Amino acid sequence: MVLFLDTGKQRLHFRLNEPEDFEPIFKMFPGAEHVASLAADLNEAAEAVAEYLSNHHMDAWVEGEELTKGLKEAAIGAGIAAMTMTSPIAKEHSFPEPKPIEQVHQPVFGSKPEDKFLWAIQQIESGGGKNLKHQEIKAGPNKGDRAIGKWGLLRPTVLDVLARHKNWQRGKLESHLQPLLTMPRDQMEKYFQINPDVETHVARLLAHYAINRQKGDLDRAAYSWLHGHYTDPDKIKPEDLDGSDYVSKFRGYMGGRSPAKISKSEFQLEEKSLKERLKDWAAKHATIARQGFESNWAADTGRKHDDSAEGPKTAKERTLATIKELAQKARDRRHKP
Repeated sequence: MVLFLDTGKQRLHFRLNEPEDFEPIFKMFPGAEHVASLAADLNEAAEAVAEYLSNHHMDAWVEGEELTKGLKEAAIGAGIAAMTMTSPIAKEHSFPEPKPIEQVHQPVFGSKPEDKFLWAIQQIESGGGKNLKHQEIKAGPNKGDRAIGKWGLLRPTVLDVLARHKNWQRGKLESHLQPLLTMPRDQMEKYFQINPDVETHVARLLAHYAINRQKGDLDRAAYSWLHGHYTDPDKIKPEDLDGSDYVSKFRGYMGGRSPAKISKSEFQLEEKSLKERLKDWAAKHATIARQGFESNWAADTGRKHDDSAEGPKTAKERTLATIKELAQKARDRRHKP
């Protein structure tokens, strides 16, 4: 079986006959490691990884015959899980205790447009940061895992956020985010606890992506926070939102009191017609014309002039003086024999 990956610039292919064959993919895309470890066999793992990469705006697919029955036993899936658990990424004992970072340049919480959204999510996920002991997930692809921190983030989600952020910054990642790439879940949790600004930074990155992906619809962004931030906005129906207890709570908190200074998210798109936009533009410029404006334009009065002479000083006075002068010249021309 071969996994093909088209990045737009080049096409890569990976022959996946053994659990070890996944290792190059895990090095390129750390988040794919967790997805593959949950599979029951190599075929399922390959398809899950292809779907994961496709959700990252890449074209990925699997071709070739299914693996032999001997390779399709659950032991193969266990082999992948064992490989990921014995990799340097997952060896918890190989990491020193996380330390506080002295300088993390993050704006105070409440000053960014996504903070009102994040405040509401925080109330749902952890009671405003008061309950950080998240329950173990009982079903689904993340079965057995537990969320982290005030916003209920999973380790694979954090890795996704960092990979996307690093790609957006052309391969660069801030020094306070770099350690997260190799931390297992428990170390990541401790790191967030002693460096709350780092957690806020990661949450803001995810909120920014989720809100933009859902085209500024905050209800849909909240829905995707629970069901996966790659959720296609066109597949979220109004009845899904209205029937979601999570979204219902979110709406309640969004209408409540929050520390965010921005009452209306800057991500909320305004749908205005061309006629309405032209009307707004005309009203704005009419206001400027009434108030007067600074300008370096003035009528040509010749090269010689008396600097000491009294004259209009403000922009408005100069404009009025010019209009009067032009009007007087027009009257002179009409009365000229």
